[in-house]
Amino acid sequence: MTTLGAVSGATTGWAALAEATARDRESFIASAAGRDDLQGLSAAVHAVLGADLPGYRALPGPVQAWLQEGPIGWSRTRRWALTGALIEGLHERLRASAFPPSLWDEWLALAWRARERMRRHPAGPDQAWPPEWEDPWRKDLAAVSLRAGPCGSHLVVPGAGGPRSWLLRGVGRQPLSTWRFWGGIQGRLAPYLENHVHLWMLGGFSPEGREACFRRVAQLLRLWPQARGLMGTSWYYDQALAAVSPQL
Repeated sequence: MTTLGAVSGATTGWAALAEATARDRESFIASAAGRDDLQGLSAAVHAVLGADLPGYRALPGPVQAWLQEGPIGWSRTRRWALTGALIEGLHERLRASAFPPSLWDEWLALAWRARERMRRHPAGPDQAWPPEWEDPWRKDLAAVSLRAGPCGSHLVVPGAGGPRSWLLRGVGRQPLSTWRFWGGIQGRLAPYLENHVHLWMLGGFSPEGREACFRRVAQLLRLWPQARGLMGTSWYYDQALAAVSPQL
């Protein structure tokens, strides 16, 4: 499985996180979903960690089915429980990875934010899972399973590639610059690191945060030499941004 790392700051340490996640597990075991489904949670953790999943959105089929089973409130309970179980082993997975401790604190900060979110939005028998939470939750899940790295306001995912349709559209619109770009990357559109805005990490969305993220990406490129660079597409790269969203 491809893994990533990133850097930032966190104020509460790994030992306190281990104690907190142990309490989370006890709470899940005491819940209705946990009493009936501790084995299902363990299987979901092993499936997520054992699968070679592309990008941050993908989940193993059995895990996706497990999340959709049961009463309406179990959807939130199981997602929070899966996140918590992966956070519980996060420190050990980082220690077993190739990333030095200087790159771990961004994950630590993300883990504490995830726990705080679970505390503020507890699961219950009638608490459905809001659809708008699904994408940022999958970003958190990819990060705590080391399939992606938190980087300021973004998530950095390895192995991305640009579709060749980009090249074909570019030739028609700006042929000279497109062919210069194509020559500069030696005709290869993969693999790259790809950055995605993470709505649950927007506290770092600022010029300073982006510069810090790019410095972290430089470290990631040294740790993952197969990557040819960083790529990303977003509406905020548009030249009309200053008029549409001047606050950004």
